[in-house]
Amino acid sequence: MKTQLFTLSDRSTDEVITLALSGLCLSGLLLFSVIRLARGDFGIALVDAAGFVGCLWIFWHVVTTRRVFVAGILLSVLALMGTLAVIFISGSAERYLIFPTAMAAYFLLSPRLALLLTTIAVSALTLILMTSMPWFELAKFLLSIIGCLSFTYIFASERNHQRDELLKLSTKDTLTGAGNRRAMDVHLDELVKIHLRNPAPMSMLMLDLDKFKRINDKFGHAAGDTVLQQVVQTISNRLRAGDHLFRYGGDEFVILAPGLDSTSSLGLAEDLRNKIGSLRFDFDSRLRITASFGVAQYGSDQSVAEWLKQSDEALFASKKAGRNKSHAS
Repeated sequence: MKTQLFTLSDRSTDEVITLALSGLCLSGLLLFSVIRLARGDFGIALVDAAGFVGCLWIFWHVVTTRRVFVAGILLSVLALMGTLAVIFISGSAERYLIFPTAMAAYFLLSPRLALLLTTIAVSALTLILMTSMPWFELAKFLLSIIGCLSFTYIFASERNHQRDELLKLSTKDTLTGAGNRRAMDVHLDELVKIHLRNPAPMSMLMLDLDKFKRINDKFGHAAGDTVLQQVVQTISNRLRAGDHLFRYGGDEFVILAPGLDSTSSLGLAEDLRNKIGSLRFDFDSRLRITASFGVAQYGSDQSVAEWLKQSDEALFASKKAGRNKSHAS
């Protein structure tokens, strides 16, 4: 196995959190299982051992597959069930173990799913403790755990909202809503990696609005912004679910179309070119805009830079042929 699998520098935040929590559980469960075996607590030691095996599988699953959704659910359920089992066997003195395990669920899962699981766990814990704790002590404990988890739920929800907003700002063009250059670079690398594992046709369409500067000069930049927004909306409405649109710069855009060869992509370019030519604008109903397209199918021996250059050269050929045309290289 390559050493790279065990590094954290290239892993997502969710991967790092899942690996860190499962690793922490592994070390803690190993320590407690040894201590409990030495003390003769064989029942709880068996629970710890089962938890250790489960956490070990989860850790290895994330390391090798980099998939965290199922791993997060399994780790949360395993931790909560193990905690309940320990409390059931050992009694109410172990009840405070529910705090870290319940809070960890909000770092592994979506806030709503974590709330569902922790509500079930706290309800089960209440039934366990009802027969072994005075009602006043039980009420204080339940209020503390409910307050703690309520705060954690609010914090996790706000954190996720801010994360989504930051992700949107870092990957979307603020004017048009298309992906930006940074998002395009990431997606290009991902597509090439997928192609190396499973070769299949995929194409790039590069388009440029013809004589767009004249619109800004005649009608102003606000009108130019409107044109860009309507063009992006028109293109987005035509693309398939797996296609991606990016603003390459100014009035130039790139479409990545996995699964399409150059012939199919040229047909897509022609369809888009006609739709763009049919657009009408409120600030001047007489205005007609056109676009030129360059299409390039990815070759297995190409770099991303070479693929972009091929598409750019095809676009240049369309411009040189008189604009408002589509050309495949």
